[in-house]
Amino acid sequence: MIFMKLILVMSLLAVMLLMTGCDPGMTVYQTKSATSQPGSADQRVTVSVKTIRPFIGETWYAPNLIVSNGSNRSIVVTKVELLAGDMTYLSKPPVSSNKYPLTIVAAKSEQLPVWFDLKADVQQTFEKAAEMRVYYRSDREDFAASAFILGGPLDMKTP
Repeated sequence: MIFMKLILVMSLLAVMLLMTGCDPGMTVYQTKSATSQPGSADQRVTVSVKTIRPFIGETWYAPNLIVSNGSNRSIVVTKVELLAGDMTYLSKPPVSSNKYPLTIVAAKSEQLPVWFDLKADVQQTFEKAAEMRVYYRSDREDFAASAFILGGPLDMKTP
């Protein structure tokens, strides 16, 4: 009986030690409404970055990214970048997904495949606001639309 209690106590201690060694999570969320870059002819193209909760030590970032084309003509997305601190990361879409360029017809939204290999972990990358920038072409002109993202505690309520 004492032996069983000892095994139970040791097992519980082992589980608690393993849990404290886990990499805690964080929240990465969009901070402001999506915007078009200055000089953009059409302010109706918007970028939305869905909130995710990665482990703080991860060195990759792959959120759900939705581009909404509220204009009356199709746009062609040519690339997606993440600007964080003094680094600019070019998205590397997963192999199984469509690659750029991607056409988004007028008045439609599309989820874009994005993947960023980060130089630092997500906690360091998103300790200050970062910018998700989507470049697109409309009527033979190039434009960009952005969303701003930031990291916070795992249990935070997102806007």
